[in-house]
Amino acid sequence: MFDSAFFRAAGVVTVMSVCIYSMSIFDKIQIYTGVDEYAEKPWPSMPSYFAMPLNTLINIIYTFLGVYWLFLRRQKRDHSMNLRVFCWIIIIYSGVQLFRIVTQQHFFGVLDQWYTLHIASWVFLWTLSLQLEKDNWIVKNFILIELILCLSYPILGNLHPHGYEVTIGTHLILILVAVIRLHMNLKNEKDANFRLCLLCICASCCIGFVLFDLLELYLATLWPSMFTVWSGHFFSRVCDILQIHFMITLLTMIEDYKFQEHNEKVKLKRITQKYK
Repeated sequence: MFDSAFFRAAGVVTVMSVCIYSMSIFDKIQIYTGVDEYAEKPWPSMPSYFAMPLNTLINIIYTFLGVYWLFLRRQKRDHSMNLRVFCWIIIIYSGVQLFRIVTQQHFFGVLDQWYTLHIASWVFLWTLSLQLEKDNWIVKNFILIELILCLSYPILGNLHPHGYEVTIGTHLILILVAVIRLHMNLKNEKDANFRLCLLCICASCCIGFVLFDLLELYLATLWPSMFTVWSGHFFSRVCDILQIHFMITLLTMIEDYKFQEHNEKVKLKRITQKYK
């Protein structure tokens, strides 16, 4: 059943789509389109919209991942708005990437990049919210700051051909720093080694996500028998899915700790007041 989390995630992609369609500034953002930009060889027996089946089908896994986490946390009666919105963002992102691969249109290329930045911004602010008090200005203005971070894409994208790479790279560094600080400042030492392991896995998957995407065509020249079938773009999406999964695992684990700490403080306060 759709809830407010879904409408928040869908509302963002709707606003982005309207802006891209109606504002000519997005026409100047450089987007590489066409099957020649991918190392996976088109299958002659497949229709044009399904010419690269592996790069197409991998996008469906994002939907499964989002649904899995929505169902898992609902079973645990977790009502975290940040998590629910993020799961819906991932599900919608699956469709955005799918349309980009299928259509190879500039419009969906811009939407794909901009929505990718939206995902990174949400993770960064979600991480910050776990470190700050509820009355903090950043927590109270979560959506406003998310909007400001997302606006960096059309600005830098128009200033330089590699504006997107600079923007997403900056966001990934911000996420890494914020998550490390969150892990280091967490008072609960339970499962500290496991959290550190998750953090290292996320960082490794993030590196793989970037490198496989950047080196896609180069890898195809080194090992054509492999990387023209299981292309760098395909492996990049696999790394992306894994980093999203393990990042959610890490953040929900820390969120559970914070929830337990809050309940213990409330319980202790009630006991103290009772015996005063």
